[in-house]
Amino acid sequence: MKIVGKRIVEKEISFEPRGDYLKEIATWNDTIKEIRFFPKGIYRYKTHEEADEHYLNCFANKIAKNELKNYGRSEKSND
Repeated sequence: MKIVGKRIVEKEISFEPRGDYLKEIATWNDTIKEIRFFPKGIYRYKTHEEADEHYLNCFANKIAKNELKNYGRSEKSND
């Protein structure tokens, strides 16, 4: 039998907070907060394809900017 992927064990739901879960959620929240990649404004598109293209371009630009910020490389260097 061929096994594809790995099953992710879901975390147990609890009514009492646990420190490790709170830390993990705080880290996730801080990460998500910085990922806003659309410039503020109102956007109107003629087609869904045009909207998807704009979404992907904004997302790719945000990822590139984060990489430059995280690794400290200049945009002009090709090394």
